[in-house]
Amino acid sequence: MNIILEALIVALLIWMMFRSQKQQQQIYLLFIFLALIGLHLSIGLIRWQRIPLYLSIVSFLFVQANGYLNKKGVKGILLSLLILSVIANQVFPIYPMPKPTGSLLVGTQSIILTDSSRIDLYHPNGQPRQFKIQLWYPTDNIEGLSRALWIEDGVEMKRALALDMGLPSFVFDPLATYMSNSYADAPLSSTQSTYEVVIISHGWSSLRTLHTDLAEELASQGMVVIAIEHTYGSLATRFSDNDIQYLNRDALPRRAITPDYLTYANRLLNTFAEDIITTIDWLDKMTTTQGHWLYQQLDPTSITLIGHSTGGGAAVKAGMVDERVAKVIGFDAWVEPLIEAEIQNGSITPSFFIRSQAWEVGENNSALLPLVAASPNSTLYQLAGTTHYDFAMVYMFSPLSPLLGVTGSLNRVWLNNFLVESTLSFINNPDASQFINQVPELELIQ
Repeated sequence: MNIILEALIVALLIWMMFRSQKQQQQIYLLFIFLALIGLHLSIGLIRWQRIPLYLSIVSFLFVQANGYLNKKGVKGILLSLLILSVIANQVFPIYPMPKPTGSLLVGTQSIILTDSSRIDLYHPNGQPRQFKIQLWYPTDNIEGLSRALWIEDGVEMKRALALDMGLPSFVFDPLATYMSNSYADAPLSSTQSTYEVVIISHGWSSLRTLHTDLAEELASQGMVVIAIEHTYGSLATRFSDNDIQYLNRDALPRRAITPDYLTYANRLLNTFAEDIITTIDWLDKMTTTQGHWLYQQLDPTSITLIGHSTGGGAAVKAGMVDERVAKVIGFDAWVEPLIEAEIQNGSITPSFFIRSQAWEVGENNSALLPLVAASPNSTLYQLAGTTHYDFAMVYMFSPLSPLLGVTGSLNRVWLNNFLVESTLSFINNPDASQFINQVPELELIQ
């Protein structure tokens, strides 16, 4: 509706600028024009992409009222503002969230966890480790509830994201209006006696919500999904209005200027892995705490871990040391920071790795290939036409991302469906080879 109204306003504005009308026609058209604007503002959201359009409208009304419309250059300026608005909307559009295909409705809650047994290595005052988790789960009661925001933690998250990508801070402010498909604080469905648990670990300088599409899809299929926001490894973690912790770049300084880079990397990866284990401990406690909404609803002894980049390496490490981890899925899993003995010993946890084509060459392979070779229940595939960022929701930011090389050449809908199908296939049957022959873009590496 917003797009239709915006198109009508632009078309009518151009018509009024370049077609002469009698005074009575001008009045009628002006009333229609103002009515369209009023309707647009009443149901639409003010976004920075529309500022040039609003400026052109105000300017048009001013120059028409003062008889300046036919003066030299005036129409050119108005047209330039309209073109700028169209370009801004095309480059940074408002996309709808991908709809889960499962039969179940999805609820969501966010919770802050504190691990008093660990001192946070990255906190300036050495406080106990604290991080945030978000749960997505099946629900069958949404009466009186509203859908949750996609990125729920305020405009600071969006601005941290924009600055990390080298863009002006306001560029992603409209993300604050994106609604997810999940209902905030909905009760857990009672249709199943127990639910399978999936934990998602994001990569360095990412956000937990950049895996919302996968989390909502798995929840709609009947699983409880938990995404971890790794404090100081995330772009921003919001604990309260007055407590927002941003990415600590000193945690992973640039490789080119850091001789002991892998020492930093190992410390970071282990921090992520310990966050995963703390989350499993919390689950274990909640499922045995009578009166808690998760009481006897989950099986915390058979958990699937999904990790991207640093989160993928952390999932591998957690699977090596915690027997409650039953399966590991790694999207461009960054395992290079693991120590040599861990790589050579491999992992007994069934593991499924997908490498992007962009990571076909790189330092990570010196660890990933021997790790998979030493792990009897692991397989590694490469997906053609992909970049490292295709495993997160970067596609939501701009249709220019493939042209800029940020994301790959694969059709986004197809890729989303493939990642979901391959994830579900591996969770249900760790013999992931069953779908390989159907995907020509996927190559078995080892």
